[in-house]
Amino acid sequence: MTERKHYAEILEGLKQCFPAPTSNPVMDGYLLYTIAHFIDRIDHLKGAAPLLGGPVEGRISEGSTQFPDGMSSVEAVIERLVEYCRGMTLWSHPNFQAQVVPPPTVTSITAVMAAAIFNPNMVEDEASARFAEAEQQVVSLVSELVGYDPARSGGLFTFGGTGTILYGCKVAIERISGGRTMHEGIREDFKIVTSDCAHYSRLNVAGWLGLGTRNIITIPTNRDNEMSLTDLEAALRRAFERGEKIAAIIATTGTTDALGIDDVGAIVQLRDRLAAEFGVPPPHVHADAAIGWVWAAFRDYDFDGNALGFHARTVRSLRDSWGRMAGLILADSIGIDFHKTGYAPYVSSLFLLRERDQLKRLSRRTDEMPYLDQLGR
Repeated sequence: MTERKHYAEILEGLKQCFPAPTSNPVMDGYLLYTIAHFIDRIDHLKGAAPLLGGPVEGRISEGSTQFPDGMSSVEAVIERLVEYCRGMTLWSHPNFQAQVVPPPTVTSITAVMAAAIFNPNMVEDEASARFAEAEQQVVSLVSELVGYDPARSGGLFTFGGTGTILYGCKVAIERISGGRTMHEGIREDFKIVTSDCAHYSRLNVAGWLGLGTRNIITIPTNRDNEMSLTDLEAALRRAFERGEKIAAIIATTGTTDALGIDDVGAIVQLRDRLAAEFGVPPPHVHADAAIGWVWAAFRDYDFDGNALGFHARTVRSLRDSWGRMAGLILADSIGIDFHKTGYAPYVSSLFLLRERDQLKRLSRRTDEMPYLDQLGR
């Protein structure tokens, strides 16, 4: 029979599994050693193929799934973690050219580590110290980048591109319902308009919000994967003539597979013209720029001067892409994925709103979340 340890002895062992909450050079050194050891063990799995340790047969372990009787050491857990990484895709490997997941930078990895070590609950303003300030600084910086007025815009980080579309559609629903659905629920059908090349998360969002996928109006695209404006106008006219309420139009500015770019400016102009003609509230236009947002870096670039010395073919491509993206500034909201073309780890997605006052429709009173207001300042 195995002798049971006293809880105090077990507790002392458990403490070694956590970073020191107070200054402790020994434990800090142990933390650094553990991280370095993991990186070293992973490095041994790297090779010419873009897979750690090569291909792995099967993804589900056939070993025992019985819960262990005792606690494993940190070193043993690290070794197990290394094995779980075996067969993992190295997205940044030069021989791997699929998808749009770039390698994260050293600084962004460090920021994730800071959150993991000191406070994994970074989503709460009161508990996240100056990281909440950093969030708003990024909102202002990106607002300037895309052409929004930082004094009027607002935004927040959320769980991926799906989250940005979710926020965009939720703001749209509150806007068209007069702010009722947060308390009363959805009592009527609202439509969401997207292209047939839009990200599949539109289906999740329509389902999660209670609209249902049947309330998605899908618009055909042309050979460049761009939403057909002719078909869009026809669909909007049919909907307005039937008295249907359109909450949001999702314009895709950079599809995942073929970089289709919808003409946001033309969509907004069409939206305004038809809304005035039919005397209906203009639908909210959300630009899904999860991938294409990075072209906004060339909004003020002098392509003729070409100070960065890009190849002529590159200049033509950049000029053409930004020319098609220039209407981004007219969108009511924008979804941005820094983990796609911003070299940041998952999940780093920004929901950007041209008029931040619209976020008030989604806010809660202090008495509805009392414990969040009792942590001290």
